[in-house]
Amino acid sequence: MTTIQADIPDYLYRQVDAVAQKEGISIEMIISMALSGHIATLLPPSYPTEKAEKGSWQRFQKVLEKVPAVEPDECDRLD
Repeated sequence: MTTIQADIPDYLYRQVDAVAQKEGISIEMIISMALSGHIATLLPPSYPTEKAEKGSWQRFQKVLEKVPAVEPDECDRLD
């Protein structure tokens, strides 16, 4: 994780703070999501395919093996 410092207009900070409070998430999360969304629009259309080609089904399966085989909490269940 990298920490950055940026100067933004006060009105923008107030807007971000209000949205963060309303959504129950941090200002850092709002900024990260906004930055991520904007960067995604600047990447070439082939970017997702290139990223997918670097992955492997076997590595994905190894990660899934670490997930405990338990029933989800009530709040995480799908109807």
